[in-house]
Amino acid sequence: MKCPKCKAELSDERATFCTYCGAMFDAQVQSEPSAADIPANSESVPKQESSQKTAERQNRVNLDKTKDPENRNRKDAPGKMPAGTGGEASDPAPSETGTDISNVLNRTGTTITVTLLFFFGLTVPVVNLLITIAIIFLSFRAPRLFSDMKQVFDRRNETEHAEFVKDTGNKFKIIRMFIFYSIIILVLFALEFAFEINSPVFSLLMGVFLLPYIPLALYPFYLMAVCFFRLFTLRKALTQLASSENLITPEDNTVLTVIGTIILAVTFMIQAASILVSVALFTLSSPDPKAVEEYRKVSDFAMEVRQQVELCIKDVGESGMNRFCNLGYSADPEIGQKGWDLSYFRKNDAVGQIFISKGVIDIRAVEEKGLGGASYVMEPEIRGNRINWILSDRSTCLERLLCKKEEEK
Repeated sequence: MKCPKCKAELSDERATFCTYCGAMFDAQVQSEPSAADIPANSESVPKQESSQKTAERQNRVNLDKTKDPENRNRKDAPGKMPAGTGGEASDPAPSETGTDISNVLNRTGTTITVTLLFFFGLTVPVVNLLITIAIIFLSFRAPRLFSDMKQVFDRRNETEHAEFVKDTGNKFKIIRMFIFYSIIILVLFALEFAFEINSPVFSLLMGVFLLPYIPLALYPFYLMAVCFFRLFTLRKALTQLASSENLITPEDNTVLTVIGTIILAVTFMIQAASILVSVALFTLSSPDPKAVEEYRKVSDFAMEVRQQVELCIKDVGESGMNRFCNLGYSADPEIGQKGWDLSYFRKNDAVGQIFISKGVIDIRAVEEKGLGGASYVMEPEIRGNRINWILSDRSTCLERLLCKKEEEK
């Protein structure tokens, strides 16, 4: 140490007075540290300060990139320094921000919700609007979501998750093909029912699309279950990534996938069976247009018979209707009857049998030509001097849709 007054070099570092000038020391004077006395880690202080400055500068660069979309994905060239860094180089910043991850995370949650609506639409046919919305959303939004999600994992060097997303996207492409395949079948059904197409060529086209539909549907349903549960896995990974947590290797939940596939398959089978039964019943209950046209001959013939029965009722009166207005009778001039004859009718090729009893007319069609012997029953309703005819509910032509109540005259 040195004396503060005479600057003499003192050998005793703990001396309280100077041995040369006799000056007393008020406090222990420490000498300037020599190179040997400097701690080995003394260089860490400026280094730490430099690291803090670099971190602050990097945060400013990231903030500028976030505010400026054109520079968001720009990486600084090696050896070049960003403006305002005071001549110090810095490491390039990652191109994505927390906002990017949050955006993809929110879109993943939306996709899960819409997928649930799609599955709900499969189980409840009346919500066809939900199915349409789900098809549009999944067909045009999900592929872009998978692409953005893969980019996020690629930039963070999460190779396993990036490949997991890529594989999920490939599976969804198959699902999308199946969705459009289903739309084609629905359009064909709509055309058939709307325009009553009975062309053999159209029927062949329907068969080509419809027959392989159910067997081919099983694999897309399996993929639906896989992709659905993978969305939860990827959403969890994105949440961990946004929180800077370590990601675990993504894996499929085999048990849930099998259960989901079974539920989708069973649901589809029930709905498909219901639709096929409905179509079959509708087809059976829907008459052949040719048969309807042929049955008009029966109703026209019934009008001819009705004219003779009306003449009979007006001639004999309501009191004599039950006795005289029957098949095989005709007007008897000897008792004052005239103008009617129920003994003979010239039938056409659509009429099988004729029954007239107490003024009630029952015409039976032939079994051929798709008519199946359907009956046409007309009952007279007498109101004073007027006779109204009612197409009876006992007419089997109503059940077979070969005739309608509107035909009453």
